[in-house]
Amino acid sequence: MAKNQHIVAVEIEHPDFTGFRRGDIFDFVSSENMIIGYRPNLEELDPRTNVRPDGKVTLQVIPYIVVRHRDKVLVYVRPSVGNESRLHGKVSIGLGGHVDLEDVAHAGSVADLKNTIDLAAAREVEEELGGMGMKFDIEWTGLIYRDDGPVDRVHLGCVGIIDITDEQRKSIGYTEEIGKIDFQPISAIAKLYDGYEIEAWTKAIIEEAA
Repeated sequence: MAKNQHIVAVEIEHPDFTGFRRGDIFDFVSSENMIIGYRPNLEELDPRTNVRPDGKVTLQVIPYIVVRHRDKVLVYVRPSVGNESRLHGKVSIGLGGHVDLEDVAHAGSVADLKNTIDLAAAREVEEELGGMGMKFDIEWTGLIYRDDGPVDRVHLGCVGIIDITDEQRKSIGYTEEIGKIDFQPISAIAKLYDGYEIEAWTKAIIEEAA
């Protein structure tokens, strides 16, 4: 996605947690607090310095999809492609990105955040894995928020899981978007990828699952 596009964000109370919090994401975000903003402007809205008069902060919404086959999850090392160079070379179990204006689902003049995130997640999976040839359901399991730095502080991760079949597993291997993929038990990733830096959001999910 280009860095000068309009994307989806939410205006919410500052998250009272760091890392991965399991639960219903739509208890925390909803169509009522959804906004569409110009990405360069949203990148400047660090919650530590840009708090609205009502105490709320603006966070960019990121679907973060974990693909699971039986008792293993898809894992890959991010290749040196794409706009987000800060993630290159890091181990990840998440597929996703910003929610584009074109993803926005609406009925008339009313936007629907849940359907919007569903559509954005499906688009990302299609782009990164070729869609695996068939429909799939997403189970939204929780949220990720980190306060480590100015980049983390302006994003809110919506974590979802897709369970795939044996046939779908056979249809994916190497993709231009994410390179070579593997499937490993989530508890074994840190050991198997010792020597690599694990992406912060992936690390949060691994730590919560331990």
